[in-house]
Amino acid sequence: MNVRHTKATIREAGERLPRAIQNTPLHFDTLLPNNQLLGVKDEGTQPTGSFKVRGMYNALASSNHQHFTLESAGNAASGAAYSANVLGKYLMVYGPEGMSASKQHQTRRVGGSAVELYIVDGQLAEAGAEAERVARENGWYHQSPYDSMNAIVGNATVAAEVLERTRQAEVRRFFVPVGGGSVVASTLLATAGTRDQVVGVQFAANQSAEKSVTNGHLTAVDDLDGLCDGTPVRQIGRAPFDIMMQHSDRLSFMSVEASDIGQMLHHEILRRQQLVPDYGDDAWEDMPETTGVLAEAGAFKYAKENRDDMLWVALRTGSNTDPTRESRALAAYQESMAGPLVRSRVWRGPQRG
Repeated sequence: MNVRHTKATIREAGERLPRAIQNTPLHFDTLLPNNQLLGVKDEGTQPTGSFKVRGMYNALASSNHQHFTLESAGNAASGAAYSANVLGKYLMVYGPEGMSASKQHQTRRVGGSAVELYIVDGQLAEAGAEAERVARENGWYHQSPYDSMNAIVGNATVAAEVLERTRQAEVRRFFVPVGGGSVVASTLLATAGTRDQVVGVQFAANQSAEKSVTNGHLTAVDDLDGLCDGTPVRQIGRAPFDIMMQHSDRLSFMSVEASDIGQMLHHEILRRQQLVPDYGDDAWEDMPETTGVLAEAGAFKYAKENRDDMLWVALRTGSNTDPTRESRALAAYQESMAGPLVRSRVWRGPQRG
């Protein structure tokens, strides 16, 4: 796919998307440790609470099929459910046993009668096997949440909007989360033909993307961590991998830990508390989830040792929170801040000699 064809395909995807899921906010109000501003593209404001509605809508709208199956830990599920409902199609979603209650509710809420949701014992791979089996036995279409060119192109509209709104910048550094690889691939596609850099931010041991690119072939990992529940994928998709390899000169990876996620959530809570006098309860709308702040946590960590003249932008991917995961991240941050006990000296006034 050459650059001109890529741009045209992404533009067509943008034209296909309903107005309700386009042009999400881009805020430049986060100051990093290196005194560099960070732009945050907030996809948590989507009607489904996640950017994945872009890719799922483009995939389902581009297909002649009417019946679909899909495996998802949550955000792709609600994105596909919303799309099926709007497009008049039917969807069966298979979620892993760790799928949060909030994402189950969101999927059913936006999908209505167009979606059925089933929870499968095991992780995303087991849910995917069941989704494929049901599709095969019924003659339906199995839609991958990340290994799909139509989904990747739809997700590329996020970075395309950033490019449109930051045309004055010569070079940008995008921080994006890494799960199955679609958002990394979509950002690379949208920025094809530029000198923009893409930093894939991984959580803990969820490193199939980095290991696959380093090894030059698809590589699975087993030691997965579900704190950022949008990222525990044993092996990234073939389509994202091929795009990553094609643009590997503009791609790098980094990892963050639970305390880094907790730090971003802590900062966001403090920021929203300051908004309460002006916005009331509305100040707490679209609060980001653990996966949602993954890219911001990467940018914050990266800034501790790096500074450049690029325009930095992080993708905030979602706002479908899960109190158990957020609490774990915040606890990890608090633990990382707890140093040895320091005894305070009490000033007793001037002492006579």
